[in-house]
Order: sequence, then C-alpha cells, then structure tokens
Amino acid sequence: FRVVHATGVESEMELPFAALHQLCGSMLDMLDALPEPQRDAVSTAFGLTSGSSPDGLLIGLAVLNLLAATAEDGVFISADYGQHWIAWNFGLVDSDVFSLVLSPDFSADKTIFVGTESGIFRSHNGGQSWQEVDFPMDAAPVLSLGISPNYATDGHLLAGTEEHGVFVSHDNGQSWQQIQVDLLSNAIHAIQFTSALTPQLH
Repeated sequence: FRVVHATGVESEMELPFAALHQLCGSMLDMLDALPEPQRDAVSTAFGLTSGSSPDGLLIGLAVLNLLAATAEDGVFISADYGQHWIAWNFGLVDSDVFSLVLSPDFSADKTIFVGTESGIFRSHNGGQSWQEVDFPMDAAPVLSLGISPNYATDGHLLAGTEEHGVFVSHDNGQSWQQIQVDLLSNAIHAIQFTSALTPQLH
C-alpha cells in the first residue's frame, strides 16, 4: 500500500493550504482528470492560476479524488497489452472493486460499471472518472454485474449482491428494483444475460 503524509510546522500556520502542498504536491500531474471546478480550485490553491480563495468543499472533493486515483486498489488500465498498469480511480471513492462490466458498445459510448463494497459506480469516459450510481446502500456489497447485449437501446443492467439477491435496472442504472428469484443462496457471484435477455445466476 502507499502512505502519504503531511507534517505540521508552526511557522506555516499562516500559509494557506500548506498541508495541501505537502500532501498532494506529487499528484499534480493528475489534475487534468479532475472535474473542472475541482481542478480550478486546486490550481488556485497551488498558485498555478490566479483567482479568489478557493472553496473548501471543492478542495476537499479534489483531494479525495486525487487520493483515490493514487490508491493501489480499484480499477487499473493497460495500454500495452498488460505490460504496465495505471490506476484510473478519479471519483471512485470505494476502491474495493468486486466486479466490472463494459458496455457492449464500449468503443462508442465508453461506458463501464463497477460493483464495490458500498454500491455501484459508472464511467462514461472509459474509466478516466467515475460517478456513484443511486443503488440501495443497504443492499451492498455488489459482487457481480450483468449488462444487456442490447444495452444501447434497452438500458438493462443486473446487480448481484452478497445477501440481498438480484437487482435490476431498466434505465441505464438510474434506478434499481429487487427481483424475486428462487435461489439456494442470496450471494450472487456471477450474472450474465442469455440471448433471450434472461439472467443466468451463479
């Protein structure tokens, strides 16, 4: 694992964002992947751009995303057939990833879903940034995900949980409903759609 730290020095008490400089100074090469408001706030705090004093909430969100991006868990991508891997975790505040599915039209829509300890996250840019999906928190963790072969037109998704069975979404993950299926166990470790668009559970 990686450890990042900052050291408090009394003489720096009057310096704005002194601890931020220590904590995130080595992460500035990742600023371009932050949402614009967060990127602008951090750039101003570091003196990279001029502007009024940045909002503390934006700074907090930016730091959270930067720390998530440098975590040694989460989602990793390789552009050289697996020779090297880099973390793509901006916005993925839960790095305990149990499952991942790509849209069948990934080359066009760049959509990815991941199931985590706390729920589901979605990326619309090939994993460069993530947003949490509105999934029932008390149903997490999400152990498995299934995506319809016709996702571009029907928006169907399935989520298999550890203790609460299966949930379905018919609107690209915007809302979820639990479905009743006869199972020997409520822990769903694998889901896939058949050609008839019915789920197979394991």
